[in-house]
Amino acid sequence: LLANLKIAVRHMNPQALHSMGQCYDAGLGMKQDNRQARQWYKKAATRGYAPAQLALAEIYLQGKGVRPDLVTAERWLYKAVNQDHIPAMLRLAGILEHGKGVFYQDRLKALALYKKAAAKGSAQAAKEVGRCYRRGVGVSSDRQEAQRWFNKAQNLLEE
Repeated sequence: LLANLKIAVRHMNPQALHSMGQCYDAGLGMKQDNRQARQWYKKAATRGYAPAQLALAEIYLQGKGVRPDLVTAERWLYKAVNQDHIPAMLRLAGILEHGKGVFYQDRLKALALYKKAAAKGSAQAAKEVGRCYRRGVGVSSDRQEAQRWFNKAQNLLEE
């Protein structure tokens, strides 16, 4: 498996570059190395691969092997969100709901991202929309609308 991955990496396949970053990030088949993980993720991210853009954003959000850098994290996170990458939408929505550093609290934008991800088939996002309506996060509390979104989440899980 690692040999095949190395062949794909030589061809600069973004998915393979991202996978190599994951291997270094988790220490799978090689010594765990945050610097190497970041370099591989960046190679894939600069080629437009949204999962790598999210992974790179997480490195800068968490300060894994680097100083936390919310401005850089924001840039990479929005690149992934702009490609409709559902995990990035969920991550950004969660950050915007509470606010963090350069990510000013914007509950309306968080709700819009949850709704967009739900429309793309994310059961988790539909559940989050339901929670927002139940608790009045970014909208007025509405138990009926909350239940409608919880039902949608359940339906998405059953599909």
